Amino acid sequence: MGVPSEAHDCHRHPELKRKLYTALQEGDEGELAIALPKEVPLKQSGHVSSSTVFSEAATPEPQTPGVQSVPEFAPITINIVYSLRNPVDGFEFVLPTDAYPYRVPHAYTTPSSPDSARCWVPCVDNLWEKCTWEFEFVVPRYLEERDPGQDEEDQTDAIPTLVICSGDLVEQVAHPYSSNKTIFLFSQTVLTSVQHIAFAAGPFHLHTIPPDNVADDVSGATQPLMYAFCLPGHENLLPTTTASLRQAMSFYSSEFGSYPFGSFKVVFVDQLPTQRLDSSTLSIVSNDMLHGDDAIEQALETRHTLAHALACQWAGINILPKNWSDTWLVNGLALYITGLFLRRLFGNNEYRFRLKKDMQRVLELDIGAMPPICQPQVLEPPDAATLPFLNLKSPLVLHILDRRLGKSGTSLGLSRVLPKLFLSAMSGEMQNNALSTHAFLRLCRKVSGVDPRSFAEQWIYGSGCPSFGFSATFNRKKMAVEITMRQDAPAYKAMENNEVSKALMKPVPFFEGQMTIRIHEADGTPYEHVLDIKTPFKRYEVPFNTKYKRVRRNTKRYLARQAAAQAAADGDAEAAEAMGMIDMGFGLEIWEKEQERENWKVADWTEEDEGTMSGATYEWIRMDADFEWIAYIKFDQPDFMWVSQLQRDRDVVAQLEAIYALAEKPTAIVSSTLTKTVLVSNYFFRIRSEAALALVSCAIRKLDFLGLFHLFKLFLRYCYDPEDANQDLFVHTYVPKPNEFSDFGEYFVRKNLINAISRVRFENGKSPSVVRQFLIDQLRYNDNTANPYSDGYYICTIIAAAASATVSIAPPERGELLPSEVRNEQTAEDIELLKQSVIEVDRYRSMDRLIPSTHNCVTIAALEVSMTSLEYNEVT
Repeated sequence: MGVPSEAHDCHRHPELKRKLYTALQEGDEGELAIALPKEVPLKQSGHVSSSTVFSEAATPEPQTPGVQSVPEFAPITINIVYSLRNPVDGFEFVLPTDAYPYRVPHAYTTPSSPDSARCWVPCVDNLWEKCTWEFEFVVPRYLEERDPGQDEEDQTDAIPTLVICSGDLVEQVAHPYSSNKTIFLFSQTVLTSVQHIAFAAGPFHLHTIPPDNVADDVSGATQPLMYAFCLPGHENLLPTTTASLRQAMSFYSSEFGSYPFGSFKVVFVDQLPTQRLDSSTLSIVSNDMLHGDDAIEQALETRHTLAHALACQWAGINILPKNWSDTWLVNGLALYITGLFLRRLFGNNEYRFRLKKDMQRVLELDIGAMPPICQPQVLEPPDAATLPFLNLKSPLVLHILDRRLGKSGTSLGLSRVLPKLFLSAMSGEMQNNALSTHAFLRLCRKVSGVDPRSFAEQWIYGSGCPSFGFSATFNRKKMAVEITMRQDAPAYKAMENNEVSKALMKPVPFFEGQMTIRIHEADGTPYEHVLDIKTPFKRYEVPFNTKYKRVRRNTKRYLARQAAAQAAADGDAEAAEAMGMIDMGFGLEIWEKEQERENWKVADWTEEDEGTMSGATYEWIRMDADFEWIAYIKFDQPDFMWVSQLQRDRDVVAQLEAIYALAEKPTAIVSSTLTKTVLVSNYFFRIRSEAALALVSCAIRKLDFLGLFHLFKLFLRYCYDPEDANQDLFVHTYVPKPNEFSDFGEYFVRKNLINAISRVRFENGKSPSVVRQFLIDQLRYNDNTANPYSDGYYICTIIAAAASATVSIAPPERGELLPSEVRNEQTAEDIELLKQSVIEVDRYRSMDRLIPSTHNCVTIAALEVSMTSLEYNEVT
């Protein structure tokens, strides 16, 4: 192999590479060999074990007799004495500094890398090497220096040091030789990987999460103990922050099986490099997740974060991926059951709205740059660049799998698969509690009777998402709706000429499956039909169930409603009650009066539109009505059908699709329809917010900026009324009323109205001066004195909107004959408005220094404004 004096240079690369690969392989699959010193006696146990008698028919091993006696020796316990001095990884000491002199000292294990456990404990740092654990921590009783002669009663102000560790607390005792120290003993009897062991020590405040008295525990088992810990000064935030944890525990336990451990603990710490670190029975969470009773946005985010932390105890800690390529499944299961709990907590509308938004994010990303969520040939952990995408797409894939299993099979989808899955992990049937994609799909086939192989090849082992184009026409001779379907695969097209990328990314050229469409026919009845998609292009003939007749304007429902509305406007109470019964729930009473319609500039259908609508044979058509595809769907139908879908379909996904479609067809009718959507409180508040943002498309010169007028008119509800009822809203000073955020739906609608107003632009890319003055007035006259809720995030929204409005969205002019930078000419009015904006933002930044907002979010928003101004060279 060469003499020792031989230089290790690049010419020996193959040899060194072979040695390195051999060492890595032995590290993964080999054994740890320890040479025993001669002083260590080997004691033979009192019995010897006889091996089995080998059959003569079997192939004998060399020099192996029929019966072999193997001596057994007593186990040898290895004690490794080590110490950590100034660890650079795996463990974090948080101490006071010059910048933070009042920071409370504490320490915790940190998730700086997946295999950081080796940095604080000698171990086999592997996710699949499990063992039981016993811990003994010796810590100072108090962090403050204590006078030995001081009485115990004088230590009332001192905060005792606590240790929180994975496992269950066995005992907390005083140190036998030092009264200033305390010993904490923890035991983890469940086999756990070292990568799922964590602990924290410091003067934490303890909050016991009370049991759920209304939980229906059929088995009669006691509810697991749950504790929350935080640093001094945050004690009053703990009950509010952790209010939903017990409800999450009850939901997961009842739906997916018993909690796999004895207790659950949450510790809030400073300077955590990530938002959260999940370990067995313990989650270490950033202090940024804490909030009080006055929080709105932070409360929603924290409930989601803590619910996911608890769900990871079932999938992620107790159940592990069998290989790194199965990470998508374990992560997806935790996120999927978290979504189901959020549906219970926030409602089905919020759940479906989030699904739709997540699907749109996947469609934007999965166009050729992202790999499949499962790559069996990959033997290392998912890359940090693709892990967020994997966590985004995985629960959506499980959702559409649940929909298809429930429709095609005899089961209820994943609601029957998941309890069996978690039960097998609890009972020990699942080997090493390691779950593979193949085993999961096999369980799905066993429970539902549906073969998911084609589904897996497309959505799990393949990359990309389909793009559909649909069009529909009514054939009166055949009494059928002819639907034309065309499918494209953007990811496959992006790699069509790159064989290497196709081999690595495995883009799917064509997606097969069934899609449910729903036709709302003339009598108002929805009829569902299933399209079997097997080719990229096809025409379907869908039978029409209702006898052909004219709809909409000549229906008895419409005439009855018109008569009731007229009578109600005349003051007839019975007619008003009847109109409420006739209305579908998305009506607007004030717009029944002609004067109000003029004040709001409500547009009506023309006679030509009326004739077209009268000749329509169906109300509207919905594609993928059951949300079974992660796909971009482009469907062409007249705008009045989208209006009907928005006003009469109760599904928030249908309403959202209608808003997106109407935003692409800016007309006066569309602007009025979207305005009505914002006004009607029966709509889900997320839909109302999206309608407000869609009004920006109608704020164009072609419509005399009708969309901006409607946005101002909508926001006027939160301001003092103008003295003149006929005041021009484009020159009005909007002085807001004192904030009142008790109605969360109205609060989010109000924020989105501000965002929408700030996005209005002229053709040259500049924002109208009335918009910029409006945003300055909102900052100048904001009053939150009587509001029980914090307005920090609301102020951030206004500051960000004001910064956005000052920046032109027109691309800069560049060319060989032009300077390298061409600045947009600013008028004296632009400079004055920019100065006023800077003054108001600086005022809020100074106020935030004296009375800090939540996590100093106002200061952060103000700094982002300065960065934006610097980027666009607009600092005055």
